[in-house]
Amino acid sequence: MDKRGFMAIYLPILTLFMCGLVIGMYVLEAKDLDSSLVSPLVVWELEDAKEIFKISERGLAEGTAQFISLRDDDFPERMKEEFCDSFAGGYGELYDFLSEDLVFQGKKDVNIIDSGEFCRAIYDFEFDDVKDVVVLTRKDVGKYGRLVADERSKINFVVDYVWDLSESYPIPESEIKIVFEGGG
Repeated sequence: MDKRGFMAIYLPILTLFMCGLVIGMYVLEAKDLDSSLVSPLVVWELEDAKEIFKISERGLAEGTAQFISLRDDDFPERMKEEFCDSFAGGYGELYDFLSEDLVFQGKKDVNIIDSGEFCRAIYDFEFDDVKDVVVLTRKDVGKYGRLVADERSKINFVVDYVWDLSESYPIPESEIKIVFEGGG
């Protein structure tokens, strides 16, 4: 038998033997290994809360914009002022969602002393005349957390995460029901 014939038979048999050895070792050792996986449930709940937050945020922006003339030169400032006054005054769920496990400008556990000033720091508004949309921008804000396995007595790996909530999205003018058009 020549070298090519020998290698053609030898390599597949060696490969199968090594695969069998690895699988056998895994089966023997797996029953002695106690490990526990982290659950992504916290992240899923955070994603759901983020969607609810975004719907509330959009509703507040639409409600605020309906009392302001969108084409005024001072629209962004007035919109931000009205939005943040409403944010600080009566929209506790928005504030609660953002304030828990907050990451602001790259810093964790930032205490929000004045929710109105915090709102002014993270939100920007502009009106795009070409597309007839109000663009809401949320910047420099996020949430952080830690995923830990349920059974800490077993081997587990803690997963730390930081979730960036910065986002910009348009609100079409057609979705804003204008109640009062004009200054004031």
